[in-house]
Amino acid sequence: MAKLEILKYPDQRLKLEAKQVTEFDADLEKTANDMLKTMYFRSGCGLAAIQVNIQKQIFTMDISVDGNEPYVIINPKIINQEGEQTCKEGCLSFPNLVIEVTRPKKLTIEYNNTKGELLTLKAEDFMAQCIHHEMEHLAGHVFIENLSNLRLQLALRKYNKVKDKKEA
Repeated sequence: MAKLEILKYPDQRLKLEAKQVTEFDADLEKTANDMLKTMYFRSGCGLAAIQVNIQKQIFTMDISVDGNEPYVIINPKIINQEGEQTCKEGCLSFPNLVIEVTRPKKLTIEYNNTKGELLTLKAEDFMAQCIHHEMEHLAGHVFIENLSNLRLQLALRKYNKVKDKKEA
């Protein structure tokens, strides 16, 4: 299993839209395992394939305290969402940036597992937040795009300061 390179904003590949997965094979299983290893290595709770330059509708997630409840979500579709929650969140493609974002409070999605089976997942609170964040990546959107213009400018200024310090 290899750790994958995570694309950092403003890399334009983060704007690409993921394509539906049609082959459920050993290569897909390897990709999912590599994504999980990368997510855990970077202490993330979610990672979309777009973030590692794979244009497929796949994301991994583990919101458990012990990091032992991995999900591999393929071809997700929201079939229901309810309510709103405003929460702080970060993103592996924006190191050290944490912003407040409004997300659905509850989500129900349909998705495939690595064997191609169609499953349903009901999520609320932090799990709904994580799923929504990763699904935005698959659509070519990043979480800062949810901000008003003023808050976006402030967040980008903060991100660039932190990024510039790390590169110095």
